[in-house]
Amino acid sequence: MEQSPAKPQEIWVLVDNYIGNSNQARALAGIMGWSEAVEQKLEYSIYGALPNILQFGFSSITQNCASRMCPKTNICPPKIIISAGRRAGHVATALKRHYPRAKLLQVLNPECSLQHFAAIILPEHDRKPNQRYPSNVIFVPGALAHFDSGVLTIAAQELQTSLKLKSPYITLLIGGGTPNTPFTRHEFIDMWNTVIENAERLQASLLISTSRRTAPDILSMLEAELPKLKIPYYCYTYGSEEINPYKGMLGLANYLVATADSVSMCSECCSTGKPVYIYLASNAPVSKHRRFVESLFANGAARPLGAIEQFESATIQSYAEMQRTILCQLSL
Repeated sequence: MEQSPAKPQEIWVLVDNYIGNSNQARALAGIMGWSEAVEQKLEYSIYGALPNILQFGFSSITQNCASRMCPKTNICPPKIIISAGRRAGHVATALKRHYPRAKLLQVLNPECSLQHFAAIILPEHDRKPNQRYPSNVIFVPGALAHFDSGVLTIAAQELQTSLKLKSPYITLLIGGGTPNTPFTRHEFIDMWNTVIENAERLQASLLISTSRRTAPDILSMLEAELPKLKIPYYCYTYGSEEINPYKGMLGLANYLVATADSVSMCSECCSTGKPVYIYLASNAPVSKHRRFVESLFANGAARPLGAIEQFESATIQSYAEMQRTILCQLSL
């Protein structure tokens, strides 16, 4: 990696309550070697949900949030601002007006003029046919994913110590439906039975996590199934008061199983280099999620959920070219 164009305190990473977007912003900082960058937590105002075309200045965030990032005296203004998603992208452009020398790096479509940004990173499955993109747009397969192996190892050790469950471990990440990729009760039972059969065969412990997409009826079915299990298990329900053990589950897993609704979750699983199995219903309609997951199957980065076994997974992507392009754009 070439020398960083800015000091850690001069690099801001905008994060919010949209976990998938925030993780991709953090991932970009990590990939670029800027893991010590300053995180700025965004607090959205009542206008935050409005389309970007209706936003002006810092209208989408609270006054306290704007004042924190733009105080009257700021000893160390940002040189680089990283954002992900349309809401954070709009805030980045407002910050650019306050800090005109700052360079903006955006992950996902900002839904505003692309000319504001030094570089925009878009997933390949979002590329629109017959549309011409400016030179500052960089396409990558899937979602950006970057975990420090040391962080995952420590998280895994902490989780293993607290749970005291025997290995091997199957981590099951349960998402939910999207407008184009439903996750029905029938599909949950199909996936659940397949995972349990594999866990019993492998004499494995099961680590389960739900997500914000998991529907109430699926949660109820899961709660009904847990007491029937004859294998050791741990279940984290998204939104509970527990600290989210997601990194520990990734680090501890010998095998990873995920639903197909989240490109970020599937990409993060594949970034671990462990065997990844993705549940995709055979009758799932053609959508960007299906195209992405099928590309993982074709490239050997993951397999359709079936008989779980060890396999050598292919690397989902190399970021070397993206790093070089971003550094080149920042030097313009």
